[in-house]
Amino acid sequence: MHHNTKTSKMRDMKKLYLLIILLFFLWTNIKSQSCLPEGINFTTQEAIDNFQTDYPGCTQIEGNVLISGTEINNLDGLSIVNSIGGTLRLYQNSSLNSLVGLENLDSIGGSLYIDENDALTNLVGLESLSNAGDWIKIYDNENLESLNGLQSVVNIPEYIHIQGNNSLTSLNGLNNLNAIHFSLQVSFNNSLKTLTGLEGLESIGGNLTIDNNHELNSLSGLTNLDTINGSLVIGHTDSLINLQGLNNLTSIGGLLSIYANSSLKNLTGLNNLKNIGAYFELLSNESLTSIFGLDSLHTIGDHLIIKYNDSLIELSSLEKLISIGGTLEISNNSVLNNLNGLDNIDASSIESLWVMNNSKLSTCEVQSICDYLINQNGTKRIENNAEGCNNQNEVVEQCEANSVNEGKPSPMFTIYPNPATNRIYITSSMKNYIHEINVLNQFGQLQVHKEHETNSINTSNLKPGVYYINIISENLNFREKFVISR
Repeated sequence: MHHNTKTSKMRDMKKLYLLIILLFFLWTNIKSQSCLPEGINFTTQEAIDNFQTDYPGCTQIEGNVLISGTEINNLDGLSIVNSIGGTLRLYQNSSLNSLVGLENLDSIGGSLYIDENDALTNLVGLESLSNAGDWIKIYDNENLESLNGLQSVVNIPEYIHIQGNNSLTSLNGLNNLNAIHFSLQVSFNNSLKTLTGLEGLESIGGNLTIDNNHELNSLSGLTNLDTINGSLVIGHTDSLINLQGLNNLTSIGGLLSIYANSSLKNLTGLNNLKNIGAYFELLSNESLTSIFGLDSLHTIGDHLIIKYNDSLIELSSLEKLISIGGTLEISNNSVLNNLNGLDNIDASSIESLWVMNNSKLSTCEVQSICDYLINQNGTKRIENNAEGCNNQNEVVEQCEANSVNEGKPSPMFTIYPNPATNRIYITSSMKNYIHEINVLNQFGQLQVHKEHETNSINTSNLKPGVYYINIISENLNFREKFVISR
């Protein structure tokens, strides 16, 4: 009898144990389940407060979540939500001053939009959000002071757009962001003084646009950015004096546009920039006196356009520029008096030449201009400059009078063999200390870069074709074409 009682108790315990396991799994399924594939639109506080009652166990919303209502003042009813498969948009919530209630949300499959929430001062409540979807757009939040709350966001697959937040003073909150696969735009934030908060950003797969931030006086938050695969646009940033903060930037895959920055005095900060993939335009920067900062620039893939810079005196920092891929235009720069700095551009890389309306420009007979005017067949417009550079004939006369021949291969260096296979050698008829050697392909793209004295270059990694070697010494800038043939 005692044995049967014991066996019965063990059987009952086993059933209880199995029941507990079953209840646990049932509770787990109820606690964490997908729901609302059609999404949900919250327009009242009551709808948010009743969410857990109306949709018990709804933690993974499959569709879009829209939250918009003048009476909505808290999001506590959404505290069980941990993922949204579609887009999350919070807009026109004039009474909402906190995103607390979203603290368990860790993933958005679509995009995150936060716009026109005039009582919102920060983004605290989103601290668990690590996957913010394809886009983040934060705009027209009148009293938003910081982006604190986005610290878990590490990379954005496509686009982050921060615009029209008139109380935003920095980008603190994005401190762990290290990559944007497409583009970053920061514009029309009238109190933004610094880009602090972007120190972790190392690469941008597309474009970086910084415009109409009238109080922005520093780009220092971009100190670790080394690559922009798209374009860089900086415009209407009226408090910016220089470009310090971009010091690690070595390459821009698209265009570089710097325009209408009324306090910009020079381009310090771009000192390590070597290549611009598309065109470079420098327009209407009324305080710009020099382009100091472009000392390392070697190639521009398209046009070089310098216009309407009323204080620009000289271009000498472009002396390492050896190739462009389109129009060279220097126009409407009222105090520019010479083109020194453009000497080393390969004239064959210039497709058309426009030098116009520079009222004090009298010295235009630099090597690249002379070579282009005498040897190339593209468009040539030289007019309304000072005497000596007022028309094409005047410039050609100056070229011939001064016998400008520096663009021709110099006998001071000899490159052999040519054609070459795996190595080329450099000899000199005089003692010329070599500071720098660059090898470019026929499209002006940098292939090999060497610094300091060397008498040979390994070319084994170069494909067969036509190349240019540019040697910079203490008193000479030498350029010659050579061929790789195997």
